[in-house]
Amino acid sequence: MKMKTPVRILLYLLALIAIGFLVKLGISYKDGFYYLLATVILLISLGTLVKKEKLPQLAVPKLSFRFNARKTLKNLGSFKPSKIKKTLSKLKLFRGKNLWLFIQFLALSIIFAFFLVYKLPSVQENSFFVALAKSVFIFFSKYRIYAISLVIILFVLNFVVYAKFTKRNIFKTSLNSIATSFIILLVSVPTSLILVFLSVLLFFNAIIATSAIAPKVLNIYTDKNDIKQIIDKSDTSFELVGITQTPSKTFVVNYPYLGKKGNYFSKNFIISYPNFLLVSSSTINHSAYLIKNIIVIKELDKDIFQTFAPTLIKKLVKKDLSPRYIKDEPEVQIISRQNYLKYREDQINKEVEEIAGYIAEAKKVLGSIAYNIQVAKNNIATLQGYIATNTQYRDEEWNYCISATYTYYGWYSNYTYRRYTDAYCQSQRAQRDQKNAEYQSEISTNQKDLSYYQSQYSELKGYLDQFQNYKAFIEATKDITPYELGLFEPEKSIKVVLDSVGDKDISNFLETLTHEYIHYTSYVSEERTLPQFFEEGITEYLARKVVTDQLHKETNLGYPVIVKIINGMTKKISIEQFEDIYFNKSADQLESLLDNTYGKNFYKDTELYFALIPYSPPDEALKFANNIMFKIGEPELIEKDLESSY
Repeated sequence: MKMKTPVRILLYLLALIAIGFLVKLGISYKDGFYYLLATVILLISLGTLVKKEKLPQLAVPKLSFRFNARKTLKNLGSFKPSKIKKTLSKLKLFRGKNLWLFIQFLALSIIFAFFLVYKLPSVQENSFFVALAKSVFIFFSKYRIYAISLVIILFVLNFVVYAKFTKRNIFKTSLNSIATSFIILLVSVPTSLILVFLSVLLFFNAIIATSAIAPKVLNIYTDKNDIKQIIDKSDTSFELVGITQTPSKTFVVNYPYLGKKGNYFSKNFIISYPNFLLVSSSTINHSAYLIKNIIVIKELDKDIFQTFAPTLIKKLVKKDLSPRYIKDEPEVQIISRQNYLKYREDQINKEVEEIAGYIAEAKKVLGSIAYNIQVAKNNIATLQGYIATNTQYRDEEWNYCISATYTYYGWYSNYTYRRYTDAYCQSQRAQRDQKNAEYQSEISTNQKDLSYYQSQYSELKGYLDQFQNYKAFIEATKDITPYELGLFEPEKSIKVVLDSVGDKDISNFLETLTHEYIHYTSYVSEERTLPQFFEEGITEYLARKVVTDQLHKETNLGYPVIVKIINGMTKKISIEQFEDIYFNKSADQLESLLDNTYGKNFYKDTELYFALIPYSPPDEALKFANNIMFKIGEPELIEKDLESSY
């Protein structure tokens, strides 16, 4: 029955619309898969809608059967299972050399499909086909010996097949073998792609549909208490991931039972899979669900996070810091960024008020010291006046004593005698000298006091200037959004910010929660603590170690400069030694360890730099940090080292 012209035109229009729509999708998503579909529709349209009785006969090279496209497409409409055997018999597909060629083709397609799913490495490319080409090239470059061996085996097989079933000379047989091997390889790759594409389509849609009916059969859990219980009882490591695609695509990408995480299949192939071909279900649209050891977070539900996040972090910390004692779960509160910033501002105001009290007290003490300095100066001046006066009296008395005489008037002559003996004059002079010595002793005492008070004044004035600078810096931080959005409040309260559920946000949330959890589990008392540089630096170092070891995620979020200094110190001081000091909160042991490692008085000489780095502007912090790096024999830091990456 011939197709009427209006119907043919309508089908042409529909085909063109479909092709245009697919091309638009390809342009929008920069994905070659849509162009491939558009090409397939174009070829089908040309094969079915062109007004001809017959299409040109397509001869598949060396396969001994001919393919009539129009007749085959027509027969598909009246297909019956009983015709399979008859059709295959006519095609002669499973006879002679065709059987061996078909087996090779099928085997290679399956092998390539296996490599596609399990072996090809991931690459950074947006285009599906470019990514595939690069991945295949990298794989065969790495395993080129096996690839060459496969080609040789394929050529030998085809040579044997042609030599057995055709009676031609060796040259023609070799050419046919090379051509056939090339064609089989060329056709097997797209066939394996189609095979994997259709398998994924059926497999994942079946899994997604099953997840809606019986999620626990697939080990999928959505109840927060179930998730908490499984985490608590399991010895395996868990991973949190956020929604970066549609819920169905996110489920497919993170499905743990197929492929190798991080290879081409999970990083390139599945990412490029068309979203509209995947069904959805209520299970994978839940706020959060657990599948095997992966917790997928679709949307921010603080109640869910607050239920299982402390259990998860406790397991991570306990596993990484074993055999140290890890406290039970604290009270974790997830707050919004706005609430955290408000809380932080209140904390800053409280700290500023406390610093203002220290400044006022320092000024009061400075005033008292200044008064003592003035008293000492006055005392010295007075005593020096006493000495001058006493010396003057001494000299006058001495002169008088040795020159004083009296005259005796006799009958015959007058006699002049000294009134005082030399011994008496010497004794009187000695008394005056003794008094001067006493005055001088008092002057020395006052001079010592003056020197002490002046030293105290200068030192306290320096601290006062630092407090005032610190107060100004703390007040300025009100308008700066901190990199570490979390805090620990003794004795068992943790507040952490999480206001979005992207992969990076969740990674930063876990690192921050781990940081605060380590603060919590190491807390002893307000009186027993380490200097802030080491308290925060060692905490952050351990938190990054936990996240790297247990979650396989690299972070550089909080205290980047301090962590780099601690990391430099671990080249001579083991992290176990730092852990002992950290969990015992022994400042004396810390000072002794640093002095023994880097030289006598290292800690006291560097203490001020340790204290100033956490609160100094970036340029000043870099100077202080490099002073420490020089003393511990490590290379200088650069401005980039000041930046947190998140």
